[in-house]
Amino acid sequence: MDTSTMPIAIYCQRKIINEAKYKEDWTAFSNYIFEGTPGVKAIFSVMDKNEAGQALQYSYYKDVGSFLSQPKDQPTLSANLESNYDPESTTDVCQVWGGWDDSVKALANDLPGVHYVFVPVLAGFMRSTGMGITPSKPIIWASKRKVKAGQMAAYGAAIKGLADWWVPNIKGLLAVVCFTSEEDKDAVWDMRVFGNYNAFATHITSAVFPLLGPLGANMNKDVPFTGAVSFSSAGEPEAMIAANKGNAAYTHYTFEEAFGPMPDFNKGD
Repeated sequence: MDTSTMPIAIYCQRKIINEAKYKEDWTAFSNYIFEGTPGVKAIFSVMDKNEAGQALQYSYYKDVGSFLSQPKDQPTLSANLESNYDPESTTDVCQVWGGWDDSVKALANDLPGVHYVFVPVLAGFMRSTGMGITPSKPIIWASKRKVKAGQMAAYGAAIKGLADWWVPNIKGLLAVVCFTSEEDKDAVWDMRVFGNYNAFATHITSAVFPLLGPLGANMNKDVPFTGAVSFSSAGEPEAMIAANKGNAAYTHYTFEEAFGPMPDFNKGD
């Protein structure tokens, strides 16, 4: 599929030396990038609840140009942030999803100390605007899912079927997309971005039940989700679990416990 106009999302796991200093340096760096780049919709971090000494980072760029145009006139901020990463870590990884191209790869691969993973989009969509949704407090999901052997194309077709129904019917659904996995050929990474809680609450209705069947039929349910995370505002994780007990499988983080600017998917529109 053509991803040349698709936004870019980056999801990283980084081992940290000093948590307090990292939080301070990340906050300074992310605010600088957010304020200096109109097309940056999100750039925040949290400390991993499942892995001691590890930070999770998430960013969302409107397009390739936004990623490439990030300001670079304060190198001290980048150097301060880089000093917090554990140079002995062999597990640091950044998943780069969406409309990346060779210019994005070249810039990212120049950065030391982390393995960048560039994988193709299997199916779905990512919006480059926030659609004017208010309040602009998104819900972001990401999870790795196992697919039955030989069923990757069928799984992708199921995601496409869902996306094709959701796009015209659910206002505020900003991304429903899955990506192949470099290290596991029978797995995908799924990402969903909701512009606000109402978009989340209305995206599963009786009308989509028939479309969920093919998705579940091609998923390997013997293997649990790995790295399943959600980012939302305070109170929303409890509401999501109350709506569907299966959502308890995600590790939930709130923007109130994150550091960096509050995401704003309407920014730069």
